[in-house]
Parts: sequence; structure tokens; C-alpha cells
Amino acid sequence: MSDQEAARRTDLAAELRALRDECGSPSLRELEKLINQRSGPPMARATIDEKFKGTSTVKPWQLIALVNALKQYAANINRPVPPERTDLAVWLGVSPGAKPPDGAAADRTVSTCVRTDTDTGAGTSAEIGGGSGDDDARLAAAVARGLAPLPGVDQDEPALVAQVRPLDARGAVVRRWLRLLLAASMLLRRRRARDRGDATRLRMLKLVRDTAGQIVADAETAYFLPPSFEVLRDPPLGKSRSAKKGQPFLAAPVEGATLHDLFERSGESLLLLGEAGLGKTTQLARLSRDLAGAALAEPERKTPIPILLSLASYRGEPLAEWLVRAIAETYDRVDGRLVRSWLDADLVLPVLDALDQVPTAHRRRCAEELSAFRRRTLGLVVSCRAEFVDLAREVDVPLRARLRPVEQEQAERYLAADLEAMADVKKALDDDPSLWSLLRSPLMLQVIHGAYAGRAAVALRLPDRTPAQRETLIFDAYVRRMLLDDRRPRTDPARSLRLLTWLAKALARRQEDVLHLDRLDQSWLAPKHGVFPRVVALASDSLLGAALTLPWVAAADALNVTGVRFADAAIPAFSGLIVITAQVVIGDAFNRHRPEASPWAAVRGNLPAIISSLTPLLLVDLSSPATLATILAWLWIQVTIGEGWFQPVLRPVEQLRWTGRPHSFRPAIALLMFAVLTGLCGRVFPLFLGRSAWLAAAAAFPIWLIYVLSGAFEPSLSEDRPRPNEGIRRSVRFAFLHGSVNALLIGGVTAGIGLLVAPRAPAVAIGLAAGYLGSLLGLTRALRYGGMAVIQHWTVRAVLIWTGATPARYQHYLDEAQQRVLLRRFGGGYVFLHEKLRTHLTEDPEKLLRRLNLDFPDAEPVPVPV
Repeated sequence: MSDQEAARRTDLAAELRALRDECGSPSLRELEKLINQRSGPPMARATIDEKFKGTSTVKPWQLIALVNALKQYAANINRPVPPERTDLAVWLGVSPGAKPPDGAAADRTVSTCVRTDTDTGAGTSAEIGGGSGDDDARLAAAVARGLAPLPGVDQDEPALVAQVRPLDARGAVVRRWLRLLLAASMLLRRRRARDRGDATRLRMLKLVRDTAGQIVADAETAYFLPPSFEVLRDPPLGKSRSAKKGQPFLAAPVEGATLHDLFERSGESLLLLGEAGLGKTTQLARLSRDLAGAALAEPERKTPIPILLSLASYRGEPLAEWLVRAIAETYDRVDGRLVRSWLDADLVLPVLDALDQVPTAHRRRCAEELSAFRRRTLGLVVSCRAEFVDLAREVDVPLRARLRPVEQEQAERYLAADLEAMADVKKALDDDPSLWSLLRSPLMLQVIHGAYAGRAAVALRLPDRTPAQRETLIFDAYVRRMLLDDRRPRTDPARSLRLLTWLAKALARRQEDVLHLDRLDQSWLAPKHGVFPRVVALASDSLLGAALTLPWVAAADALNVTGVRFADAAIPAFSGLIVITAQVVIGDAFNRHRPEASPWAAVRGNLPAIISSLTPLLLVDLSSPATLATILAWLWIQVTIGEGWFQPVLRPVEQLRWTGRPHSFRPAIALLMFAVLTGLCGRVFPLFLGRSAWLAAAAAFPIWLIYVLSGAFEPSLSEDRPRPNEGIRRSVRFAFLHGSVNALLIGGVTAGIGLLVAPRAPAVAIGLAAGYLGSLLGLTRALRYGGMAVIQHWTVRAVLIWTGATPARYQHYLDEAQQRVLLRRFGGGYVFLHEKLRTHLTEDPEKLLRRLNLDFPDAEPVPVPV
């Protein structure tokens, strides 16, 4: 390709990109959909992208299809485009007024007309080989360029025949069958993977539908006012494009339209604005519920999954990476690799709430990522507060809509429904019509009703107050009335307020909306309060291992089995426990106070504790079988802790799935486990059976195999938790079940091996060997499958109770706050009535207590100073 042709291609691509921007910047998916709806050859998104980038030649029919698609998209979104910009005659280079060619005729036209250079004659038919000429000259030119003669043309037939290799008929048949079997197996594997992906997609659609449906149901239970919308557009540009910065949008009301209607009208990409409390989240949840329901009604259509998320956790990373993380955190059962495959296949429709809650430093980056994501995928829905006009402009979407505030007529109808209780509120509004601005959202209607139903509307009558100050007074009155309500059971109002402020601050600090009791972990604690849970989490394996070993050794000592002494096991067990605890405490202190220190500094700090704890080992016989068995048991506990490096053992186990392969299997750890287990069997069998250690490896192999295969169950979280703290209850059940089954299987195998190698051995000795190995290995499996999560949960709960952040019966208090309409249930968790109420409660609790005046139930809240 000549330089002139490359320049013409680049210029054409630039003009196409400019036309795309003028037509509203449709995404590649939208252009592909519009082109393929028309008659003519289809175009893939990759081909369309190449035309805009100028990396491939634009054929005439492709140019016609692209211009027509851009023209149709601009018409769909009511985007004015000058007619001459989409005139095919201009783009194809034919004479004005002539009928544009189509199909093959267009190919012939462009071969002679598109971007020709009249001075050089480029693009003529003679240059592309259309004219007549001397055949010999052409052949000579082809030979000079290496295109002729073709291989084998100048050879005689016998020479060619000699070069042909004889075919092996039998080998050809075998190879054909092998290829056929390989293709069939690959096809079957792809079909099974596709079926699994389809099933997971349907489960995700059901989860989104149920989650969004609950949000809508909770909102409509408290209040329901029909929403109304208006379509926004930018004001006309002045002399410079920056003239519109900071200017409000021009609005055009849309009567009777729902957000779903606007979503379809926009080409499946829009931005929703609205004031706080108007119900933006509810509208997005309703849209997600409807889209998920429609996709479930037609599962064969492979429509995208509308996934409702909050942008509050975005921190400047690429949007695709954030989506993978946010979906995995919000919808616990979804694997990150599966989400990436959905994103690659355009099977995710992000419905993103709270763009305004992105930290200020990352907002521009977030808007850029959203715009880029919308251009290359199917669609996008974003919500933002109405006051962030410039931020909303930075998101490139074809349609922006605004949720209109509650009209005064609607508010009057709401008050008239309970006029007797709201008489004083109505009178205050009639006396001062400017107060109607406080009732512009469904949330404020509910809060005012809860605060002043049947009472004097004091906050509405105080003079010289701004709307923001009156809103604060209204929320104070609402919280005060809910806390002093005479419902039972009743927590002390002041204590209840402190608990609510702690919860509001904790959720705000963690940038979360929902409190799940079964998700309480060490991150909910202040750094200085997290030492004890971390020590317990890291040392509980050794503590429980020692607590399990010593009773068996004591039983063997009491039964006088082969002269076992209890002290030979007790002293190493306690020494190891002291070493582990000292390492954890000192290492945690180094991490908190000297994070830059090397790990060897913590080891040096541990030397005194290690030396002092190892000194008692001089008092025991290290060659004793009981001592060696105890040391090996402690070593087994430490090796199995290595499984936790590859498996989140501190996360609740809410469901189990058989995978057929060990989830945390690593060859090095597995071989180390086998070596330790061989040594353990070599000491336990002689300890209880009086036999030599020749059967150690033979006995260790089946036990090791059972233990490894039991790790093929994959634990995971679940959103299907109807009761609060259900995840911890399930973790207890799974830990008990998994540990018990392992203990019974390993104990049975050990007993069988003992009966085979020593049929005349005492039953007590065989029972002790089987019971010890079964219980030890069953304990480590129980800890890995829910036990550690349960220990961490209750350790964190104990610290929260000790610090006064939560009461002992926290779930009972949360249910009480729900009854007082301060919190509401969301699945198996709790959320505040609204974000504005949560923000109101993040103030200093002592200031709130003085303002709410809770010690005098008959008094009113202390007014906020002017």
C-alpha cells in the first residue's frame, strides 16, 4: 500500500470518527446492532473498530452501512446532525444530486471515484490492472517479483510423481479417528462449560431480581409516590465549548414515562440525576428487577445481566477490574473469572448508583472509565445527585434524565391521607408556604410524618432557620421520637443512640451500606483492639491441638499402655503453645508499631520467649514415643496451617461444592503432610500397639489420601441467608459435619490397620490409636471448613462487647431498632432507613445526646443554634 493510499485511509477514518462524535458517540455494540438490522452483509464489532481506527480499507458498502447507522442512531436519540454530514453522495464522491450507488455498483464507483488524485491519476482502472497489455510483459514482471513460475510447473510428470509420498492407509484411518475423538471431546467439554455458564447466569439473574425486588418492596411499603422524569440536554454552546461548564441542564418533562421507557429510548445507556431522598436507588432497583425478570422469561436470548452496584467503593482502578471486585463482594457466590468472561462477552449491564459518593480525587477518572466502558459495550446506567452537574456532564451517555421532586399537590394528597395526625404540620405549611420546599422528597414526607404525627411541628415554626437547619431539626425530632417510643423490648435511649452512632460511623468508614452479623471480622475493630482476635486466630490451631493431644496421652498413661508418661507429652505441648503465642504477640506488635522492620527483627524479639519456653524440654526424655508423638502432632498442626495460605479459612462457610480436586492442594505441602503423617503413624502405632514402625508409610498413605480428598470440597459464601447470622450457623454445621466424617473415616482406617497388623492387640490400645489420629485430623479439617471463621467471629464479638460498641445480644437490639423504624432488614442484614439518616447519626454521640434531650421524654429537642 502506497503512502497516498495510507494517508487517504487515515483521513477517511478521522472523518468517520468525527461523524460518530457528532451523532452521539454510539458504542460499537449499538452500531453493530443497527447495521445488522438492515438488509445487506453483516459487520462485526472488530471490523467496525478497524474502520474507525483506519487499520483496514473501507469498502464502499461498509462506508454506506456505517454512515446510515450513525444517521439512524442520531435520529433515535433526537441528536440534530446537518444533512450534508450524512449525505452518501458526498461520502462516496459522486456528483451532487446523483443517486448513491449500492452494492457492487458502489464498489465500481469507489474504485474510480473515492479519494482519487486527478493530478497523479491515482485510483484509475489502468493502475489497478483493468486495462489491456502485453501478456509476455506481465509474465516477465511477475517472474521479476518472484510470483512465477508456480512450483512444479517446469518439472516433468515422472519427477513430480517421485516426490509424492505414498499414503499409509491404516495410519490415515487412525489419525482420522483420533482427530474425530479429539474434536468430539473438545465439543463435549465446551458444551458442558457452556451449560454450566448458562446455569450460573440464570442463578445470577434470579439473585439480582430478588435483591432489587426487596429494595423496591421496602421502599414502596414505607411510601409510594409515582415518579416523574424529565429529559436533560446541554444549553447551546457559546464561543467556546467550556462556556457550558457549571450551567444547569435544559429540562423537558416526559409525562407518563418510566425509567425503563427512558432506558429503551436511550439505546440502553443513560444517566439519572436527582436530589437526595427522591428515590434514585429505588428507581435503579426497579429497572434492574424488571430487566432481570424479562431476561429470565426468555433465557435463550442471552440478554445481559443487569447488576446493581454502588460506586462508593471505586478508587481509580480500571472499571472492569472494579466491576469484578464489586460484584464478588456484593454478590458473594460469583467467581471473578466468571465475571471477566461475562464482561468479555458483553453479558453484563452495570446499573451503578451513587456516582457522587466516589471520593473527589477519583471522580474524573471514574467518569472517564464509565465513558470508555459505554463506548465499547452494550450499555450502562448511572445515577448521581442533581447538584453535581459538571460531574454528570463528564459521563458520555446519549441520554440524561432527572427524577423530578415531589410536587406540592402530591405532598398535599399525602398529608390529606392522615390529616388528623398531620393537622399541625399542615397549618405550619399554610402559615409559611416556603416550608413546602422541605417536602420535595418521599423520604422527608415519611420522616416528618414519623416525627410530628399527632404532635406539634416545632421545627417548622422556629424563626430564622435555613432549610438545612430545619432538616436537621426534623431528623432530631424523628430519632428522638423513635428512641422514646414505648415499644418493648426497650434499650436505654441514650445507650441505643450510642450504638446507632457507632454503627453509622463504622459503615461510613468501611463505605458499606449493610451490616451482616455473620460478616463481622477483625476489620471492624480499631487497631489497638484487634490484637486479641489476631492472636486467637493464629494460635487457636496449636491450642486446640494441645488440648486434644493431652487427654489421649493421659488416658494412655492411666491405662498403663506401654509405660506412657503424661509429663512426656504435657511439657512439649505447653512449650510449643508458649512459643506460638509469643511469636504471634511480638510479630503483631512489630507490624503495628514498626511496619518497616524486617521479619528477622521480630524473630530476634522472640528469642527470649523461645529460649525460655524450650528450657523445660531438658526435663523430658526426647526419645520417648509420647514426646515424639506430641512434637509430630504439633508439627502436623503447623503444616496444615499452610493450607490457609491458599484458602480463606477465616471466611464463613455458607455452602459447600464438590469439585473433584483438592481445593488447597499444593504438591510441596501435600508431600510435607505425608512425611509428617508417616512419622506420626510411626510413633502412634508403637505407642499404643507395641509394634515396630515398619507399617508407618503403609498406614499413613490411606489416611493421607482421605485427608487430601476431603479437601476437594470448595467452601463459598452465599447471598441466600434468610436469617441474620445465618452464615455462622452454617459454618458451625459444616465444621462439625466435615470434622466428624473425617474423624470417623480416618479412625476406622486406623482401627482396621491395627487389627490387620496386630489381631491380638488389646482393643483399648487399638481404640486409643484410632481415636487419637481420627480426632487430630478431623479437628484440623473442622478448623479449615468453618471452625476458624466461628472462632474469629465470636472473638470479634467478644471484643466489641468489651469495648461497648455492641450489646451482648446484638441481634435482639438490631431487631428492636428495626421495629422503631431506624433500621430495616435487607436479606440477612440490616441497613439504615436512608443514607441521610445514617449521615445524620455520624455526629458525635455526646452532642446528639445534648440536642435530643432524651432525659426528659415530654420535652422537645434542643434547637440547633442559629
